[in-house]
Amino acid sequence: MLVLQRNADHVLNDGCKRAGVDPKWLLEVIAEINLFVPDDWRLTRTTNNFRIRIVSHPCATFVGSCYRTHGDNILHIIDSLHLPGFHDCKDLRKRQHEFNKKITSNVKKENPEILVPNLYYFRPYPEGFSSPLFARQYERIKQKKDGTKAGDQYHRIHPITKAGLDLEHFMWIRWSITGTVEIVESPDPLYHGKDYWKVPLLENARSRVNLETYEKTFERLLKKYHISLPVLPEKQAAPYEIEYKLTVPEKESDTSAVFNLILETLENNNNKTGFYIGDQEKRHKTQIDIYFDDNRFSLYETGASFRMRKKDNIRVTLKKRFDCKQRDTENGLYRRIEEEAVITASQQADLMAGKPVNSFPYRLLPYIVPDCGLLSPRVIVKNERRIIYIQDHKYRKAELCFDRVIYQIEGKNYGPFFEIEIESKGADSKDIEQLAGYLEKNLELTKSKHSKYERGVLIYKNSINGGKKNA
Repeated sequence: MLVLQRNADHVLNDGCKRAGVDPKWLLEVIAEINLFVPDDWRLTRTTNNFRIRIVSHPCATFVGSCYRTHGDNILHIIDSLHLPGFHDCKDLRKRQHEFNKKITSNVKKENPEILVPNLYYFRPYPEGFSSPLFARQYERIKQKKDGTKAGDQYHRIHPITKAGLDLEHFMWIRWSITGTVEIVESPDPLYHGKDYWKVPLLENARSRVNLETYEKTFERLLKKYHISLPVLPEKQAAPYEIEYKLTVPEKESDTSAVFNLILETLENNNNKTGFYIGDQEKRHKTQIDIYFDDNRFSLYETGASFRMRKKDNIRVTLKKRFDCKQRDTENGLYRRIEEEAVITASQQADLMAGKPVNSFPYRLLPYIVPDCGLLSPRVIVKNERRIIYIQDHKYRKAELCFDRVIYQIEGKNYGPFFEIEIESKGADSKDIEQLAGYLEKNLELTKSKHSKYERGVLIYKNSINGGKKNA
């Protein structure tokens, strides 16, 4: 759990002024991080023995100390707030009692612990991840021929939730001593790595107070700044997605008008819809997905799909409907088990060649579809997506997506088709259903009966029977 030090005004006044952020923004960020950081999460040992880099606009860096409380639980006390490039001289003075050097770039290169983050918090979430909080698990550094170190490092960061570290997903970032952070596909091969961890006991720290004092102080600050406590997402027995799909007119001009009406509806009727547009930037992106199946379309027949998507890395995703007996979802709800993993470039090549790969979603296929044969590419979906971030009054989030979809099947294009997806990112499924129903009723939209892959298969079957609709 993250809390502010006992003299919270130092962080909220001096720290926020120094970092150029609003105290309410700071408390909102801390409250959301507390939804995801595990109770027993340990950070690395330095004088300020944790550092959390907030990757957003505005951006900032938290620094503080960690202490063990009851059991193995850890309390993270934020002592100060700084700009991303802040360096902590205390770490050097602790090791070198007479250290009085000016902090130059060379000093930073040789002593990266005065700068390097332990956790990264992204706002908005990085695409394709279910948590905004990432832990640095592995570093790669470069030592030059003269023995000096380069001014940057590559960090492999994994998402974390209350359940712990997600080992199946990760991404690489390039971090520099100036505090800049850049998501990269893979590290430079000339860099290699190290890491280390230890946490002292809170009750043995003379300069600190007890756990209850920190907790009560933080609760009081949330009330003072009129911040509602965030609420955890719905309990999940297994990773799954909840989303609603609505189709819109296929004339592009009509579709644009519908999109604008939806935005107006959210802005003017949030008491009725239960959601309002968040403060995160709107995002436009193009997704290219390759769907795989065997020669009999066994995945399609059982309500499953296997997809490969390239982002900053290459991912495969296996999805399976909760109720595979009912293909046409009457109320537009898609509730699917979802397993996803990052794969290597060589595994990508094997998949495209129709070979099996040693990846968790692929290994699940015999359990999901026992008679499934070898997979090969069947449908390519190009989706131009516009995303609006929405949230309820308890900070539970969802994405409202406007999709322009073109299908590529055996070298031919079909489309465009237009649809709206409302996908929960922690919001209650009943609230998502209520929003979808409100939009359907008031804007005369149609509930979609098919997933993108299911529609692609139907187009494929229609095309081989002579009915063709080329883009």
